[in-house]
Amino acid sequence: MQTHPRIVRFSTAMLLTGALLVSARAPGGQEPAAPQPSTPLNEGAPPVVEPEFEGIFYTLDPETGKLTELERAQGVLKQRQLASHIEKYIEIPGAKSPIRFARGHRPVLVVRVASRTQDPLGLFSIVAFESRGKTRALVVARSQIPSYKLEEVTPVKLAYEAEKYGSSSFKLWPTKVRRPAEYCVLMKETDLFCLGAD
Repeated sequence: MQTHPRIVRFSTAMLLTGALLVSARAPGGQEPAAPQPSTPLNEGAPPVVEPEFEGIFYTLDPETGKLTELERAQGVLKQRQLASHIEKYIEIPGAKSPIRFARGHRPVLVVRVASRTQDPLGLFSIVAFESRGKTRALVVARSQIPSYKLEEVTPVKLAYEAEKYGSSSFKLWPTKVRRPAEYCVLMKETDLFCLGAD
Protein backbone atom coordinates (compact mmCIF):
# COMPACT_ATOMS: atom_id res chain seq x y z
CA MET A 1 0.00 0.00 0.00
CA GLN A 2 1.41 3.39 -0.92
CA THR A 3 0.27 6.88 -0.08
CA HIS A 4 1.22 10.01 -1.92
CA PRO A 5 0.84 13.10 0.30
CA ARG A 6 0.17 16.46 -1.22
CA ILE A 7 -1.25 19.56 0.46
CA VAL A 8 -4.10 20.95 -1.59
CA ARG A 9 -6.65 23.80 -1.60
CA PHE A 10 -10.37 23.67 -2.19
CA SER A 11 -13.39 25.89 -2.52
CA THR A 12 -16.94 25.72 -1.22
CA ALA A 13 -18.24 25.13 -4.74
CA MET A 14 -16.00 22.05 -5.08
CA LEU A 15 -17.24 20.72 -1.75
CA LEU A 16 -20.88 21.15 -2.68
CA THR A 17 -20.31 19.01 -5.80
CA GLY A 18 -18.40 16.36 -3.88
CA ALA A 19 -14.95 17.21 -5.27
CA LEU A 20 -13.34 18.32 -2.03
CA LEU A 21 -9.70 19.34 -1.77
CA VAL A 22 -8.68 20.53 1.67
CA SER A 23 -6.05 22.87 3.02
CA ALA A 24 -6.15 24.63 6.35
CA ARG A 25 -3.92 25.63 9.18
CA ALA A 26 -2.93 23.22 11.95
CA PRO A 27 -3.34 24.26 15.59
CA GLY A 28 -0.69 26.89 16.24
CA GLY A 29 -0.75 26.98 20.00
CA GLN A 30 -1.42 30.73 20.10
CA GLU A 31 -4.50 31.95 21.87
CA PRO A 32 -6.75 34.10 19.62
CA ALA A 33 -7.52 37.60 20.79
CA ALA A 34 -10.47 37.50 23.15
CA PRO A 35 -13.65 38.78 21.45
CA GLN A 36 -15.31 41.68 23.21
CA PRO A 37 -18.90 41.33 24.43
CA SER A 38 -21.54 43.82 23.36
CA THR A 39 -24.41 44.98 25.52
CA PRO A 40 -27.07 42.26 25.93
CA LEU A 41 -30.45 43.02 24.45
CA ASN A 42 -32.28 41.75 27.52
CA GLU A 43 -31.19 42.29 31.09
CA GLY A 44 -30.11 38.97 32.60
CA ALA A 45 -29.39 37.39 29.20
CA PRO A 46 -25.80 36.34 28.41
CA PRO A 47 -23.73 38.96 26.55
CA VAL A 48 -23.59 38.74 22.77
CA VAL A 49 -19.93 37.99 22.07
CA GLU A 50 -18.82 38.08 18.44
CA PRO A 51 -15.54 36.79 16.98
CA GLU A 52 -12.92 39.44 16.35
CA PHE A 53 -11.90 38.08 12.93
CA GLU A 54 -13.94 36.92 9.94
CA GLY A 55 -14.14 33.27 8.87
CA ILE A 56 -13.10 31.68 12.18
CA PHE A 57 -15.62 29.31 13.73
CA TYR A 58 -16.37 29.13 17.45
CA THR A 59 -18.67 27.11 19.63
CA LEU A 60 -21.14 29.14 21.67
CA ASP A 61 -22.09 28.40 25.27
CA PRO A 62 -25.76 29.49 25.30
CA GLU A 63 -25.77 30.00 29.06
CA THR A 64 -22.69 32.22 29.37
CA GLY A 65 -22.24 33.53 25.83
CA LYS A 66 -18.61 32.33 25.87
CA LEU A 67 -16.95 31.49 22.53
CA THR A 68 -14.42 28.65 22.11
CA GLU A 69 -12.50 28.37 18.85
CA LEU A 70 -12.88 25.10 16.94
CA GLU A 71 -9.87 22.94 16.11
CA ARG A 72 -7.99 24.02 12.99
CA ALA A 73 -6.62 21.10 10.97
CA GLN A 74 -4.39 20.77 7.92
CA GLY A 75 -5.71 18.45 5.24
CA VAL A 76 -3.44 16.36 3.03
CA LEU A 77 -4.62 14.68 -0.17
CA LYS A 78 -3.57 11.02 -0.34
CA GLN A 79 -4.31 7.93 -2.45
CA ARG A 80 -4.21 4.27 -1.50
CA GLN A 81 -4.87 0.96 -3.24
CA LEU A 82 -6.85 -1.71 -1.44
CA ALA A 83 -7.73 -5.24 -2.54
CA SER A 84 -10.99 -4.22 -4.22
CA HIS A 85 -10.59 -0.54 -5.04
CA ILE A 86 -8.45 2.58 -5.13
CA GLU A 87 -9.48 5.63 -3.17
CA LYS A 88 -8.37 9.24 -2.95
CA TYR A 89 -8.96 10.87 0.40
CA ILE A 90 -8.28 13.88 2.59
CA GLU A 91 -6.41 13.10 5.80
CA ILE A 92 -6.10 15.24 8.92
CA PRO A 93 -4.05 14.38 12.02
CA GLY A 94 -5.61 12.95 15.16
CA ALA A 95 -8.28 10.27 15.50
CA LYS A 96 -10.61 12.70 17.28
CA SER A 97 -11.04 16.44 17.55
CA PRO A 98 -10.23 17.90 20.98
CA ILE A 99 -13.43 19.96 20.72
CA ARG A 100 -16.17 17.57 21.87
CA PHE A 101 -19.93 17.63 22.42
CA ALA A 102 -21.46 15.19 24.85
CA ARG A 103 -24.60 13.20 24.16
CA GLY A 104 -27.70 15.30 24.69
CA HIS A 105 -25.96 18.55 23.71
CA ARG A 106 -26.30 20.14 20.27
CA PRO A 107 -23.35 22.22 19.05
CA VAL A 108 -24.07 25.89 18.34
CA LEU A 109 -21.49 27.61 16.16
CA VAL A 110 -20.75 31.29 15.55
CA VAL A 111 -18.76 32.83 12.68
CA ARG A 112 -18.14 36.46 11.77
CA VAL A 113 -18.73 37.29 8.08
CA ALA A 114 -17.99 40.22 5.79
CA SER A 115 -21.62 40.53 4.71
CA ARG A 116 -24.92 39.02 5.84
CA THR A 117 -26.80 39.69 2.62
CA GLN A 118 -26.37 36.08 1.42
CA ASP A 119 -28.43 33.12 2.60
CA PRO A 120 -26.30 31.48 5.34
CA LEU A 121 -27.57 28.02 4.37
CA GLY A 122 -25.46 28.24 1.22
CA LEU A 123 -22.31 29.65 2.80
CA PHE A 124 -21.20 26.77 5.03
CA SER A 125 -20.80 23.01 4.86
CA ILE A 126 -20.42 20.62 7.81
CA VAL A 127 -18.79 17.41 6.56
CA ALA A 128 -18.35 14.04 8.31
CA PHE A 129 -14.83 12.56 8.58
CA GLU A 130 -14.01 8.92 9.35
CA SER A 131 -11.66 8.02 12.24
CA ARG A 132 -8.79 5.82 11.02
CA GLY A 133 -6.40 4.92 13.82
CA LYS A 134 -4.40 8.08 14.50
CA THR A 135 -5.99 10.15 11.73
CA ARG A 136 -9.34 11.24 10.29
CA ALA A 137 -10.18 10.84 6.62
CA LEU A 138 -12.71 11.99 4.03
CA VAL A 139 -12.92 9.92 0.84
CA VAL A 140 -13.38 12.21 -2.19
CA ALA A 141 -12.93 9.74 -5.08
CA ARG A 142 -12.97 5.96 -5.57
CA SER A 143 -12.45 3.46 -8.39
CA GLN A 144 -13.10 -0.24 -8.61
CA ILE A 145 -10.24 -2.49 -9.69
CA PRO A 146 -9.45 -3.15 -12.54
CA SER A 147 -11.05 -0.01 -14.09
CA TYR A 148 -8.82 2.48 -12.21
CA LYS A 149 -11.21 5.27 -13.19
CA LEU A 150 -11.70 7.49 -10.15
CA GLU A 151 -15.23 8.75 -9.59
CA GLU A 152 -16.13 11.53 -7.19
CA VAL A 153 -17.70 10.57 -3.86
CA THR A 154 -20.27 12.95 -2.40
CA PRO A 155 -19.37 13.68 1.24
CA VAL A 156 -21.84 13.17 4.08
CA LYS A 157 -22.96 16.63 5.20
CA LEU A 158 -25.02 17.77 8.17
CA ALA A 159 -28.15 19.81 7.57
CA TYR A 160 -28.25 22.94 9.73
CA GLU A 161 -30.26 26.04 10.52
CA ALA A 162 -28.82 29.54 10.87
CA GLU A 163 -29.72 33.05 11.96
CA LYS A 164 -28.05 36.42 12.39
CA TYR A 165 -26.07 36.87 15.57
CA GLY A 166 -24.93 40.23 16.93
CA SER A 167 -24.10 42.87 14.33
CA SER A 168 -21.72 41.00 12.00
CA SER A 169 -22.03 37.24 12.60
CA PHE A 170 -24.13 34.15 11.95
CA LYS A 171 -25.14 31.51 14.47
CA LEU A 172 -25.75 28.00 13.12
CA TRP A 173 -26.66 24.64 14.59
CA PRO A 174 -27.12 21.16 13.04
CA THR A 175 -30.69 19.90 12.88
CA LYS A 176 -29.50 16.34 13.57
CA VAL A 177 -26.11 15.04 14.73
CA ARG A 178 -24.98 11.44 14.17
CA ARG A 179 -23.01 10.13 17.17
CA PRO A 180 -20.25 9.26 17.64
CA ALA A 181 -18.78 11.14 14.71
CA GLU A 182 -16.11 13.61 13.63
CA TYR A 183 -17.03 16.71 11.65
CA CYS A 184 -15.29 19.63 9.97
CA VAL A 185 -16.98 22.86 8.95
CA LEU A 186 -15.97 24.87 5.93
CA MET A 187 -16.87 28.38 4.83
CA LYS A 188 -14.18 29.57 2.43
CA GLU A 189 -11.01 28.39 0.74
CA THR A 190 -8.21 27.14 3.04
CA ASP A 191 -10.31 27.32 6.23
CA LEU A 192 -11.25 24.01 7.91
CA PHE A 193 -12.52 23.81 11.50
CA CYS A 194 -13.26 20.54 13.30
CA LEU A 195 -15.28 19.17 16.22
CA GLY A 196 -16.56 15.82 17.40
CA ALA A 197 -19.80 14.43 18.83
CA ASP A 198 -19.64 11.69 21.51
